[in-house]
Amino acid sequence: AVFFFATVVEYHGPFFGTAGLAFWCMARAAQRPSPARALALALATYFAASLHATGHLLPSLTCAWLLALGFPSLRWRALVAPCIAGAAHVALLFGVPALTRALGNAASPDAQAAFFTMQEFAPLDLPLGFAREWLLAFAPLSLVLFWRPREPALRLEWYALLAACVPYALLSWSLNTGHNPSECGAYWLPLALPAARLAVAQLPRAAAVALVLVCAGTGLWQIARHDEPAAQRAWIAGFDAARAGRPALPWIGHSSEAAALLIERPDQEYLALDFLRTLGPAGVQAGVPQLEAQVDAWRRNGMDLYLTASARELIGLLEPRTGPGFRLWLEREFEFEPVESGPFRAERLMPRR
Repeated sequence: AVFFFATVVEYHGPFFGTAGLAFWCMARAAQRPSPARALALALATYFAASLHATGHLLPSLTCAWLLALGFPSLRWRALVAPCIAGAAHVALLFGVPALTRALGNAASPDAQAAFFTMQEFAPLDLPLGFAREWLLAFAPLSLVLFWRPREPALRLEWYALLAACVPYALLSWSLNTGHNPSECGAYWLPLALPAARLAVAQLPRAAAVALVLVCAGTGLWQIARHDEPAAQRAWIAGFDAARAGRPALPWIGHSSEAAALLIERPDQEYLALDFLRTLGPAGVQAGVPQLEAQVDAWRRNGMDLYLTASARELIGLLEPRTGPGFRLWLEREFEFEPVESGPFRAERLMPRR
């Protein structure tokens, strides 16, 4: 995962650097605990969160690890620095927007967590998210979660890592449903640091070097697999064969279809039904007349409309939230002609009127 996000232009790569800064501040606070160093840790985690909202999970990791490092010598006094750091981070989370609102800043703590309300939580997607975003994306380093250290001090760090995995697993559950593609470990990146620490602390030097090489090789393999364009080109070829040279507009549901169109057919117009995620029943009812007008414009331009299989799946997945209005409108307005051309599977929308 670290290799992967070093090769793409996305927030997660720079965010990993700010997470590293937070861990450096945590290590300084562990070496010589003091309120000032605990506050520096809070500033570092809040700075990371300012770059990417998932930085608000960093205190669950850095404060737990700080407690684990200090407990063998300080016992319960080791709670002081983590509590200061965690409380200061929460104070910044609520205090900074309040202080800057007068300058026109519209940010708020609830807005940074609002994306949770836009997701679908399916029970089977929790283990799926854990497997895709941690076990596979960080393999073989990810297996350190199942390796209980013998040394008591390291065992405390291992427990801290296990505890911190809980919010990251919940984050994956919200973002990585079975319908969505893997995020390649994007949101778990900070856990690579304590996992590497635990692995290297328990392995002989030669084995640690071997682990680094295997992780690097796995990372390169995952990058090559992700960038392989064969599947996208096959989907586009199927789409081209299905439309047989006629103007066509696909209604899509999966981001892999959007990627295929953007990369292989950047001039091709399409409709991503992802917009339904943000609508309730009233929003769907209000938006249908606008979509009807747009459909009429597409038809006047001679376009064939295709509802892909993933779009049909997405409509069903979102119906508990959006209500049946969109599906019922489709069934009222169109007949559905199944189309299968290679990996392109869809239904051609035939107007009833």
